[in-house]
Amino acid sequence: MPEKKKVIIIGCGVAGISAAIELIQAGFDVEIFESKNFPGGRVYSVFDGIANEEHDNGQHLLSGAYFHFFEILKVLGTDNLVKRQQNLRVVFSYSNGEKDILDGSPFKGKIGLLAGLLKLKKISLKSKYHITTFFSKLLFNKLEYDDKTVRELLIMNHQTGEAIQRFWEPLALATLNSSIDSAPAELLIEVLNKAFFADKEASTLIFPNVGLSSLLAPFTHWFSEKGGKIHFGQSIKKLMIKDDKVEAIETKSGDIYYADYFISTVQPNSLLKIISNSETDTAKFNYLKNFDFSTIISIYLWLDRELKGIDFSAMIGTKTQWLFNRREILNEFSNTNKNFKGHIALTISSGDDLSKEDSEKLADFCFDEVKNCFPELKGAKILHKKVIKDKFATVRLTQKNLKFRPKAETHLKNFFLAGDWIDTNLPATIEGAALSGRNAIRDIKSYFP
Repeated sequence: MPEKKKVIIIGCGVAGISAAIELIQAGFDVEIFESKNFPGGRVYSVFDGIANEEHDNGQHLLSGAYFHFFEILKVLGTDNLVKRQQNLRVVFSYSNGEKDILDGSPFKGKIGLLAGLLKLKKISLKSKYHITTFFSKLLFNKLEYDDKTVRELLIMNHQTGEAIQRFWEPLALATLNSSIDSAPAELLIEVLNKAFFADKEASTLIFPNVGLSSLLAPFTHWFSEKGGKIHFGQSIKKLMIKDDKVEAIETKSGDIYYADYFISTVQPNSLLKIISNSETDTAKFNYLKNFDFSTIISIYLWLDRELKGIDFSAMIGTKTQWLFNRREILNEFSNTNKNFKGHIALTISSGDDLSKEDSEKLADFCFDEVKNCFPELKGAKILHKKVIKDKFATVRLTQKNLKFRPKAETHLKNFFLAGDWIDTNLPATIEGAALSGRNAIRDIKSYFP
């Protein structure tokens, strides 16, 4: 590179961090503008003064296939702050108190998945046959999934109602954050290929055993030591554009910053506001209007007793979809108030229909479902609760709007996009965000010999 070029990144979430690491290691001058006062974007935790411990903005279940995200953690030295499964293991809890376990041990990868499937007791032989037939078609690239939703793909391939409810729906909700009625089939296929039918380590599940903020907090110091600059608490008002090229950004406080290249990592609705304030042909960004958001509801409950012997579970036949036992997942019982012996997190993805429910009543309702699934908690009491209804938790990717996912390059010559919503061939996940950041800087690097 003949001279040191400057890149401005809008947003310091996972996509922004991913791009910044790659750029500064490649010798660019990098400056980041972030509206929050900390790095990580939607990946963060907060301290609860009543419980005297942290909880996340939403409980995250990571996959061994999150290669690009874990590369970030390696750079920051926090890749050891996670709990990795030795083999794929998922507990399914039913509303009558029965349990079923998908246990891939002693195998890994696709063999472990198939072995675990065959061990399931609550799925009939007929359903298992059709699921394994589906996997066989996937292995030999015999599935036709273009322009289909996940449900359409499953029905086309003779998946029973039992298999859909007890196997496919939990899998789709965990990986796609979307209903199988609207989620694109090709994203499910991509997840299956990358997470269960590729590297043997990719099929295992991983939990952060610290608050999410701790995973990315070292970035600020690391980046500053490398010569980068971060402006926290700074939102971008508009792009200053001339001849289809961005010359500078203007912050909401009126400050102007110039650079050679610009990367936006903000969500489509936020980018649309920036574009609408900019002197450019907004029609060329009309595709941003095709994206809306899916609500994720996270319920944190502190109990008078501990749930023992389980770290997480899919919940079947209930509104509540996932339970995470934070006493088992986190490194240690750091709570100094011993009255809070139990701490569980409940997750409802694609929860738009419940977002208007009263939070207190919703927490009590979901805990009643938990007690049905886990009879050992029948007499337990909620001592403290926190309900988070994040209506902008994730971009809703559907079969209808999939074609509008943009590439990193835009019609503006030096303006690039990153974020979990752009076209990475992955769902709108942490890994998708990390990959998008790399894709953006790959396109910037292509300008240099």
